[in-house]
Amino acid sequence: MPKSYNPRFATPGVIASVDDADLFMFLKSFAPALRGLGLRIDGPDAIDREALSILILEGTRLPDGMLERICDLDEVARPCHRDALRALASDNGLAPDPSFSGHQLAVRVMNIDLDGVDDLLAETGHKWLRQFDRIMATTPKIPGAMKRTRARLDALGAALDEAFIRLHRQRDRGVVRVIAADETHGFRLSIRRGDVRRNQAVLDDADERVTKLMIHRPEVHDLIRYDARYGDLLIGPRAEAERMAFAQLVGLHLFKDRFMFDVNMAPPRYTLSPILEEGPGCMLRGLVAGVAELRLDRLQFRMPGYGQPPITIGPGDVFAGLAAFGGRLDPRAKLMCATLKIRPRGSRKELSAMISPPWGARYEREDAGELIEEIIERIGFLLSREMSLHGTPATLFSVS
Repeated sequence: MPKSYNPRFATPGVIASVDDADLFMFLKSFAPALRGLGLRIDGPDAIDREALSILILEGTRLPDGMLERICDLDEVARPCHRDALRALASDNGLAPDPSFSGHQLAVRVMNIDLDGVDDLLAETGHKWLRQFDRIMATTPKIPGAMKRTRARLDALGAALDEAFIRLHRQRDRGVVRVIAADETHGFRLSIRRGDVRRNQAVLDDADERVTKLMIHRPEVHDLIRYDARYGDLLIGPRAEAERMAFAQLVGLHLFKDRFMFDVNMAPPRYTLSPILEEGPGCMLRGLVAGVAELRLDRLQFRMPGYGQPPITIGPGDVFAGLAAFGGRLDPRAKLMCATLKIRPRGSRKELSAMISPPWGARYEREDAGELIEEIIERIGFLLSREMSLHGTPATLFSVS
């Protein structure tokens, strides 16, 4: 989303807080282009900070890549990243002075480990998918991934770039960067594809006679998770061809098998059979630690027979509604979709989670993903790996 261009690094007090030698190293790769703009970067003691501040604030003549670097610098220098930035400095053998400003610390670390800073920014972004399909590896044993080195991730990014060019008939290459982060049960891949940040002049909303600079980045973010407990690759809701590209290329570059995760032949991973078999009792298992209330809020199903329309019960407590009318679900019903309402302890707001067998799930909030997954597993909506591999009666799964 576009936002106002207001670089904190250009503030005189901020730019003055950065050591001469560190500032020179930060600007060194842009020195030839800056020289053409009348700003000479000949050495640590020969930087006109006032002219540099004006050039950055102006924002329209910056050399290629400099806008991107400054925006990342401003982001990583925020107080919320300070501990992670200090840990990254320590990993690189640095012992920064505790009195360093956020920008001084960020500049010093970026000068020696720019990839590490990129990883840090990616790791602090989205960590859970809100909507995804579970694609399980059909190998007899749960596959282990290769070490996610920078070279392998770059190769994966290049392969995805080629795939997107073919799929979307793009003439120009975009920027595809893949960042990996370990999780308790596997890992996640943050995939950014698009272009670098750009400035654009737009009319001010308050006064159309005035223009202002907006910064934007044409891009798409994708998140892929690997759940090593089950050997599942979790892929977000993309077009079929894109989902196939993600599954095949992640399989090829991180598991040495292009067809490890077959989108077209994936075994079923979710079932709603506990609703039919146990009724309201299955909800009791979902009352894990941290959950105050849990209910089945909506249920969609279809009765056997050609042309039968979908039937929806809810919103509300599905089991309470059935009990009020002395009814129960027909055991022949083909369950298509179920929505849970969850109220965490200490909260007055409910969360929702929708399960759409055989592969799909959607969470209302990504920050509650871990809790929601525990509930779904305890209820029995997530099939064991053995049940998925060896087959389960087709009546347990949705029909469209």
